Amino acid sequence: MNRAGEAPAQTAAAAVTVAVKPVARRPRAEVDVDRMVALYTEGRMTLRQVASEVGVSHVTVARRINEKTGQLRAWRLPGER
Repeated sequence: MNRAGEAPAQTAAAAVTVAVKPVARRPRAEVDVDRMVALYTEGRMTLRQVASEVGVSHVTVARRINEKTGQLRAWRLPGER
């Protein structure tokens, strides 16, 4: 019952089914993460320099180093933006 004491109007709810297609993901690139960490920390290379050295994107390098060590440099090397 609503405030006026009337029965609520009947509404027909249409059932909508949406098919969601699974997203095909690329397989993880096989790279030597220990080498990337060494180049980044000991070699004082930037993420982009490490990426060009190992053949993956700088985003992949950042993600893998973060997964392995848990941190990236909070400061920049001379010449980095």
